[in-house]
Amino acid sequence: MTIIFSRIKLFHDSNEALTPENALLDLYQITRKINKLTTRKSGWCLPGYTQEERLKNNAFDENGPTKYAIEDFKETYNENSKFIVKSLSDGVDENNNSILYMGEDKTHINPVRLGKTNISISINLD
Repeated sequence: MTIIFSRIKLFHDSNEALTPENALLDLYQITRKINKLTTRKSGWCLPGYTQEERLKNNAFDENGPTKYAIEDFKETYNENSKFIVKSLSDGVDENNNSILYMGEDKTHINPVRLGKTNISISINLD
């Protein structure tokens, strides 16, 4: 079994504010790339669900983020501090692929400062 754990630090343009929708679009692109690397095809969802619930509450479908995921991200997005922390996984066992997404938008405090997104990815290549 080969597991890759990487941390990626991204900076986003100050012209594009951090929103739950933008965070999900970032994650959608990342999960599509991960899906090409691995053999797992169980779908990506938010943590804390049984396998049955995962089938109903996937974060993405073939068109991008689902309404369910958008609403969930909106509920946890801190509008005052422009901060979002979310995790996704594609399985219920210990060998699943997972992503931790932490984004903050500092442009509301200082217009010349960029926002920052930290993404931790764990990929199982088995």
